[in-house]
Amino acid sequence: MLGRHSAAGKTFIIAFFLALWIGEGSLLSASAMRLPQSPFKAEKKLGRWLKREPSVREKISRIIAQNPAAGSYAFPAALAEMGLKDALADIPAVEERRTGASRPRPMGCANFSECRLPPLELDTVSGEPLEPAIQAMLRPWLWLAEAVGRRLVLTPPQSGEGAQLLAMSLQDCGVGDVRLNVEARPGGGFRIWFDQGMALAEAYARQRGRETASY
Repeated sequence: MLGRHSAAGKTFIIAFFLALWIGEGSLLSASAMRLPQSPFKAEKKLGRWLKREPSVREKISRIIAQNPAAGSYAFPAALAEMGLKDALADIPAVEERRTGASRPRPMGCANFSECRLPPLELDTVSGEPLEPAIQAMLRPWLWLAEAVGRRLVLTPPQSGEGAQLLAMSLQDCGVGDVRLNVEARPGGGFRIWFDQGMALAEAYARQRGRETASY
């Protein structure tokens, strides 16, 4: 009897921890992206994820279809694999003329030390690609993630309806499933904004203050 109960207890424990492991995995879905701590590597991976994640691409396609005058999604092909700094500084004018690619304008913060307040909302102009604006909205959080030794997690939208493009989480920083939204503006271009803007700004300032004070 004792052996039988002992075996049953072991089976229960194994089943319990297996269920816990499966449940924990479900919190981070297969299509969620846990970005590297290095901002350089994270931005590269972010760019690839934005281009390849099916639900993100579907959401952007739906928004553009509703208002084609708003703009395009990504950089032109000549700029697609380059970072913002490279796109601004290193592309010869002759290549720009040959491909018809225009250089993206700078958006958001230039670096972590000067970024006292991250962009909470950005507008693009008609015909301007959307991807650089999305990256500009997320870039300060990549810097903060490196500073606190955490990894930024992005989750794609669960529904094709509404304005949500993704959700952002940064453990131990007061940032959990904060939605980044996109909509086409009637006059052309896109509006990109975070939900919970004030709370997000406070969480960023509080955590950034701790990290910069230790430098």
